Amino acid sequence: MLRIPQRKEAVSHIRIEPDQDGRRLDNFLRARFHDIPKSRIYQMIRKGEVRVNGGRVDPAHKLQSGDRVRLPPVGRQEPGPRPSPESFRDVHTPILYEDAELLVIDKPSGIPVHGGTGRPFGIIDVLRHVHPSGGTLQLVHRLDQETSGCLLLAKTHTCLRRLHQLLRDGLMEKQYTALLKGRLGENPVDVDLPLRRGARRGGERLVETSAEGKSARTRFTIARRLSNATLAHVHIATGRTHQIRVHASQIGHPVAGDHRYGDREFNRELRPLGLRRLFLHASAIRIPRPYSRPPLVVETPLPEELRRFLDSYA
Repeated sequence: MLRIPQRKEAVSHIRIEPDQDGRRLDNFLRARFHDIPKSRIYQMIRKGEVRVNGGRVDPAHKLQSGDRVRLPPVGRQEPGPRPSPESFRDVHTPILYEDAELLVIDKPSGIPVHGGTGRPFGIIDVLRHVHPSGGTLQLVHRLDQETSGCLLLAKTHTCLRRLHQLLRDGLMEKQYTALLKGRLGENPVDVDLPLRRGARRGGERLVETSAEGKSARTRFTIARRLSNATLAHVHIATGRTHQIRVHASQIGHPVAGDHRYGDREFNRELRPLGLRRLFLHASAIRIPRPYSRPPLVVETPLPEELRRFLDSYA
């Protein structure tokens, strides 16, 4: 039997830094131990292997600056081959903006934001390996594997918490560019349909509209009319999984190249013209930053392959 080598660590004690003040214990541990199953994290807390200031606490305990946290010896699987700097260059991930707290990259289509079943690594794994702030980087939000464009990562927990609050309050503006089947008759088109996760298909759980789902609001605005398609700017007031793709499909104008919620015949017609990916791009993001005026606006144009396709399609 092949044994997976284990790495044993000694008991350690760490002091909570000010930027972690107010963070839940379970979230703190999950960020610290990327390669440990979530069930093991909660087991360590439940059994008292993790202690705060010498005492047992529950997973929702809010840490405070200066707290002393006991971390038990943890056996971890030796990691497989890690992404190298060459991997980072291979996926062509330009940095659009960076400061002491925030990193904004131009995520390419075809690579997930994080690894999972059948996916050895994601963009977050590459960045954690090659970026100087790698060990502290946390995803602020997610993009589908086939979606390209602006992706935000926080370097500190304070920044992460602030940006999550902006997202919850609907104050962070995210604009996407999408090619939709058919010609939108109205401008703009507002969609307000709640969404929930439904049945699985092809190893991934589908998202469906449901009165029992979570609120989801999307606005489609015409950017350019084509013969039998519409290039649209898309603004989302909420950030649900697959939101744009499901809402576009529900109004009869699915996103071009969408093999999950789209129109198969439409997609087949576009392949000979050069469209071999989902035509959805996170083109701009506007962040009202209380510590900076004016608000931060980061933009990125359509990738070259989508621009070439539009030229041939027009």
